[in-house]
Amino acid sequence: MRPEFRVLSSGPDPAEGENAVFFDLGANAQVYRHRHLVSANGRPLAVVDTCLNLTLLEGLELFHLDSSLYRTLRHQFNRTIVQAEDQYVPAVAESDVASLLGLPEGNPIFIAIRRARDQTGAQLKPSRK
Repeated sequence: MRPEFRVLSSGPDPAEGENAVFFDLGANAQVYRHRHLVSANGRPLAVVDTCLNLTLLEGLELFHLDSSLYRTLRHQFNRTIVQAEDQYVPAVAESDVASLLGLPEGNPIFIAIRRARDQTGAQLKPSRK
């Protein structure tokens, strides 16, 4: 069973709320938001919403990502994720996620939250699945 990925959106986005705090960014800063659907055998499994610090990754473009995100960060930007904190939170599927996963709205789901740092200790990536 090989996972399949479908990019839902990918590009710069205003740094707001917890992303601005996570990256310690000021007003008018941007992050790179990459959102994709993970499926296997034609069945949707997860919606992944990743934000990356554009101040560390100038020129980043992932819309046509053809390898792993971590490999891309390592080869294009010399940034390697070396530490990650994971947290799992029970939630209910909101309409957009429910629709993408083929679930009824309000269906119970888990949200996996990952906050990652690179080899320099820089906060590089929060993601939600």
